[in-house]
Amino acid sequence: MSENGIRKLALTVAFLSEREQKEFFKNYLASVSKRQVNKIFPLLATVVCDTSEIEKWIQTRLKNDMTLTPRRVAYECRVYKRIDRRLNPYLLNLARRIKRRLLMRQKRSES
Repeated sequence: MSENGIRKLALTVAFLSEREQKEFFKNYLASVSKRQVNKIFPLLATVVCDTSEIEKWIQTRLKNDMTLTPRRVAYECRVYKRIDRRLNPYLLNLARRIKRRLLMRQKRSES
């Protein structure tokens, strides 16, 4: 499908009622494989949430206390930012990646 056709489809879905949109997405997600959904989910999360703001919040939280687990930081971020709990796997992976990045920075600065 061309980019123009995809844009038209997106606009059509955007103007459906909330009930029809839910039905459309339920049918769409049922028709794609689990692996495809796992690839689509992070993209959806970045569209729904401002990822850069979340990353900054998690990074600041971990810089202040590196003893926190990524699971705890993801939970706190979800509660503090009022993010739907279904995005918890995404937040957990993001927290793990950020903590790993901070630990590597720390390790490099010590060398």
